[in-house]
Amino acid sequence: MKKILSVILSVCIVATMLSALAVSVSADTLSQVIYTFDSTSKPSDWSNKDNGDKRFTIEIVDLSDSEDESDAAHGNVLKFGTYGDLTNIGFSVPAAMMDVNGIPSKITFDVKAYNSSSTGQLGKNDQPGFALRNSAGTSYYLPQTTSVTQSWQTFELSLDSHPSIADDYTLSYFVIRKCNSGNKIVYIDNFTLWYDEYSADRQEQEAPVAPTVQSATGTSVTLTPIADNCQYSKDGTTWQSSNVFTGLTTNTEYTFYARYRETVDLFASPASVGTTYTTPVAYKWDLYSTNFTLSDNTTTAKFSTVHASEGTYFEGTGLTAGTHATLTSKLSVPAGVYSSRIYARVYNGRAPIDIVINGTQVATALSTSSGGTGNVSTNKYYDMEQFTVTETAPIVMTLTTTGSGSLFLNSLEIIKVADYVAPDADPYENIAGTTVEEAQLRVGAVNGIRFITNVNADLIETAKSEGYTVTMGTLIAP
Repeated sequence: MKKILSVILSVCIVATMLSALAVSVSADTLSQVIYTFDSTSKPSDWSNKDNGDKRFTIEIVDLSDSEDESDAAHGNVLKFGTYGDLTNIGFSVPAAMMDVNGIPSKITFDVKAYNSSSTGQLGKNDQPGFALRNSAGTSYYLPQTTSVTQSWQTFELSLDSHPSIADDYTLSYFVIRKCNSGNKIVYIDNFTLWYDEYSADRQEQEAPVAPTVQSATGTSVTLTPIADNCQYSKDGTTWQSSNVFTGLTTNTEYTFYARYRETVDLFASPASVGTTYTTPVAYKWDLYSTNFTLSDNTTTAKFSTVHASEGTYFEGTGLTAGTHATLTSKLSVPAGVYSSRIYARVYNGRAPIDIVINGTQVATALSTSSGGTGNVSTNKYYDMEQFTVTETAPIVMTLTTTGSGSLFLNSLEIIKVADYVAPDADPYENIAGTTVEEAQLRVGAVNGIRFITNVNADLIETAKSEGYTVTMGTLIAP
């Protein structure tokens, strides 16, 4: 119970602070958009409905423009809309509402259109029209369709199918996103938190195995998933269902933990043994002259470094197959094994390119006409192969077109994924022998120079046992 109580207190604080901030901007907007309920300040018709069936309800009341629906299920309701593309209702909940013997399992609320012009599909940019949002701005969208009619309907969000929401103790907004065209006005009522009752004999769980790192960049770490009911942490205090940690600092040590989550039948397990991992060293350079020296530029290449309207690019226009250029970094990097990716401006008609970095071909006929991952303005990145730097040295990248077109390359990113380890010398590369006599000139049936050499038989047998093929012979010099 202490855990749940602290959760809701944090929500109250966040929502109240945001309400105060909105007041300084526009009191009128605040009176229609932000609603904060607490146990000491509430409208007279606000009620904490204990329905006796493991649910507690906040009846949302429009303080400035209350609408009476005049039916048994919906008295005062919230009339909401016309306030912009992304419109938020902030809410907080009295701590007493969380004083239940259970854990949140779902959220429901009632909604209907204000009038016929407000019916239709809510939502924008292929995202549903309703969501919960935390204090950091992360939205959790409802999975259901969001077609709103003039009749009351209930929308439901299952926390069981959204474990990241169950982990999020800073939910402070209920969000309505209007449709692409026009202002949609809706009524909202009966925002309900449902709880699953704890088992009377909840059992303890043993800690899971220590997590392992599946992959990493300079600012993120992905742990290998352990089980569906696992939570993960990078400090042993704050837990999340996602096995991906972002916003980390490059070349920094973190310790990751795992535990099994709390359920109605099981207590949360103790934390696992920690796994310490240092995020890789990462370099990201814009491909312009202050970072690289351009050389070996063929006369037909027309490669240059330019500042375009959408960023600084290494530009090549009117290129033909076989056009090449070499970019040498002005900063040396330490020896190691590096992953690589290149960021490019993505449009049709781009020339495919082979890319070689420090002697290793990391991309073959790479096309930036489409595809790619991520999106910063019009730039996307393309993952390439790993390469090795054997000693501290500059990065030398050679680009060669394999077809015609143009190129707009934005930046190169490399991440050190391992230290460089020099290969072990082959212990049997040379099996030395001992010459027992000086070279002899032999004349007879076979003419030539003969050497007599003793070779350690045990050494030969050991080499054979380790899978080596041993070839013996005589070298005759004419």
